Amino acid sequence: MRATLAISVFASAALLLTACGSESVEGSAKAGESTPISTPTDTTPDVCAGKSDCIELAVADVDGDGIDDAIGRVGDQIVVRTASGVDTQVAGTASKTLTDPVVQRAGGFVGAWDIDGRPGAEVVIATVDPGVSASYKVWSWEDSHLAVMSPPVLLLGGSPVEWTLYRGEGNETAVRCTGDTSRPIEVWEFTAPYGGSTAHPSMTVTSYNYDGANGGQFGDGSMFGQEETFNAEPQNLGHMAGWPWLCGDNAIDPATVATVKCGTTPQSAAIADAISQVPADSRIPGIEWTFLGDNNFDPCADLSYAMAEAKGGTGSSPEHVMFFHRGKYLGTATSCAFGFTSVVDSTSDSATVQYRWPRGMDSNAHPSGLASATFVWDGEHVVMQNDLPAELLKVSGCQ
Repeated sequence: MRATLAISVFASAALLLTACGSESVEGSAKAGESTPISTPTDTTPDVCAGKSDCIELAVADVDGDGIDDAIGRVGDQIVVRTASGVDTQVAGTASKTLTDPVVQRAGGFVGAWDIDGRPGAEVVIATVDPGVSASYKVWSWEDSHLAVMSPPVLLLGGSPVEWTLYRGEGNETAVRCTGDTSRPIEVWEFTAPYGGSTAHPSMTVTSYNYDGANGGQFGDGSMFGQEETFNAEPQNLGHMAGWPWLCGDNAIDPATVATVKCGTTPQSAAIADAISQVPADSRIPGIEWTFLGDNNFDPCADLSYAMAEAKGGTGSSPEHVMFFHRGKYLGTATSCAFGFTSVVDSTSDSATVQYRWPRGMDSNAHPSGLASATFVWDGEHVVMQNDLPAELLKVSGCQ
């Protein structure tokens, strides 16, 4: 009797999942269950016919002819038998490098999905423990056999034939099948504070196109070229069902993906536009504002900032704190600009600004006056939580 096995990739539901136009061999119903998503029919080839030590793994159209093919494990090989009767095989993975018992039994096979946007599903095999950071080989149908597919440069990890997906030390990566043939995959990169870092969690999404006709044209042997990169709402990828392959039945719902993207204007353009809107200062005729780099601009944050400084100014020259909500310019923190202004603390929805000013016989280089104000996004606008000292307003001529 033949054993039948369907693979389910580490399901831990966190988002609404559905298929997104890519072929899937996975089921992720209840925890601990695996259910085939495609039932073999009378026309489906029998991958285990005439073979011993064989396990049926999945049914998917691998060769791209529109008819289901069969995928199985025979000994230490992953075998594909097409509807036309062609057999091809590639090496599986020894169980000692895999911790998940289901994936062990499957010889590393985790799914068959459309990775490159061309007809036919690619066969994905884990080569290193998929429980944490992992490496995979992706096999694509070429001239009646399976050929290894190089990853996008971002996922090379030192190997031109393995896809390296990280999880650990504050970084996680995942591959999403988009169902869009012009940009068939995305690489999602989540970064969280690690080792004492005070950085905010962030995530970028890079989509890739594919040109199999010009192999290696994108560098390092990859046929995947970067199409677009955008900032996204930080998502702990390890909590997503189907991580690290958000494909097939593990695909992220397109409606959910649409809510992930945020801040479509690039940082340089957003800040340049904001600088152009900062008003002139009547106290200093002819002043021009410039941006010299001090910022924590984040198109996904409720409140981020960038400093507008006087062109050609010194430390005592006036500065404005420009605020942004999800990449959209809101205005300056105060109507007046002050010298010795700096942001000393910030979160994704607040910023604490420190102001200094000279007192008595202080020189401009060593002002002793000190005050701070915290600005918070309250859901609709920015609220200044405390007033600035009258002394600062008087010294600066801002009354």
